[in-house]
Amino acid sequence: MPNVRVGNIDLYYEIGKVNPLLVIMGLKFSLLDWGEKLPQKLVEKYQVILFDNRNSGRSSRATNTYSIADMANDTSGLLDELGITKAHVFGISMGGAIANL
Repeated sequence: MPNVRVGNIDLYYEIGKVNPLLVIMGLKFSLLDWGEKLPQKLVEKYQVILFDNRNSGRSSRATNTYSIADMANDTSGLLDELGITKAHVFGISMGGAIANL
């Protein structure tokens, strides 16, 4: 699967087919930590967009300090790069904080 460049970070992502749903994982976890069952169930109704936050999984590592706001900018930048203007958003733990911004 692909990576997109958002600012100075390469974000690894996986994407489904229809009705965008951006799924944001918590601190230090990768998209693989969602397991198989939840994403498989979600793809029945949504274009599921799973991605690794900076410093997680297959995304690149930040070279300086960063904030939740920076990670929210990464997330919106990912949607911009994918050409998605509107999406449902689901985040857990830190992913919920990112989604809230």
